[in-house]
Amino acid sequence: MVIEMNSEKSRILDLLEQGRITVDEAVMLLEALGEKNAKEMTKRYRRGDKKNDFDEKASKIVDEIGKKINYFIENLGQYFSEGIERAGDFSGSFAGKRRFERNIRGTVRDGAKVEIRTYGSVDIRGIDSPGGEFRLELFIRADDEDEADALLRDAFQIRTSEDEIFLDLRERRETWVDAVLYLPRNFRYDLQIHSVNGRICLNDLDLAAANLETVNGRVLVERCSGETVNVKTLNGSIDAIGSFKVLDAATQNGSIEYSLLGDSTSASLNSTNGPLRVRLPVSERFDYNIEARTVWGRIFLDLPVRNLEVNRERENYLHATTMAVASYPKDQVVRLQAGTSNGSITILPLENQ
Repeated sequence: MVIEMNSEKSRILDLLEQGRITVDEAVMLLEALGEKNAKEMTKRYRRGDKKNDFDEKASKIVDEIGKKINYFIENLGQYFSEGIERAGDFSGSFAGKRRFERNIRGTVRDGAKVEIRTYGSVDIRGIDSPGGEFRLELFIRADDEDEADALLRDAFQIRTSEDEIFLDLRERRETWVDAVLYLPRNFRYDLQIHSVNGRICLNDLDLAAANLETVNGRVLVERCSGETVNVKTLNGSIDAIGSFKVLDAATQNGSIEYSLLGDSTSASLNSTNGPLRVRLPVSERFDYNIEARTVWGRIFLDLPVRNLEVNRERENYLHATTMAVASYPKDQVVRLQAGTSNGSITILPLENQ
């Protein structure tokens, strides 16, 4: 019986040596045969067993990766052709199309409301027009003149009067229209502009109020003045140059540049991914209140203003205000709140003021 049991133990060790069973399985079998030193007998195989387990697992992983690679290669042609078809759904709608210009004229009065909604860019410029005349240029993508006229007549919503200019050019997403509007610069306007895949540009206008929103486009407000201006863009930069009582500018992916050309202002500038650059006029008459914060980036403030004191300053946060001095009365207020999650903030004096 002892000889038979020794023979069985030898067979178990041979199986372990050949890698046909694991160390734990060998220990269990040996202990079933009454071997008290089963773990000691299999100790020298323990490292090799782990290596065999690792090799087996690694082999399975490599096999799985190989199967996925082979499947991807076999179906690569199908993926590629599907990608071309999907891209064609968008770009194909403009393939072979041309731009046709259509003009609309009329007159407006002071305080008119202008609302434009389009898949395309919007450009509004102030011009000399003593009689209050405006000119609207629409650039329509179409196959031919007849299609352009049909879109203008049947697809778009267009209303013009002395008190209102209303354009809704979004009948179909594949209809791309760029609008250029020339307005008398001596009037004040209320603007509501909404664009997708196009920029918004304003130049030389007096704004009672303005709400500008675009997706995938830049916003440029240049040489304008206004009471309240709100600018929002997703995936685009914002540039504002002018005199605004209240400016609220926000972008989710882009830079912001702001140059104040006037006196008092309250500006809020925020970006989730982009630097901020601000230029402010320097004057002893101004009461400055500046707060800037960034998560990843630096803050640089260089305003040669007497009595401008930094109250709190860290690497990514700064708060600065001017101190009240009797000999320098303050009759203008500049409030700036600037914040970005990823980017630097630079505040400099206005050039050539």
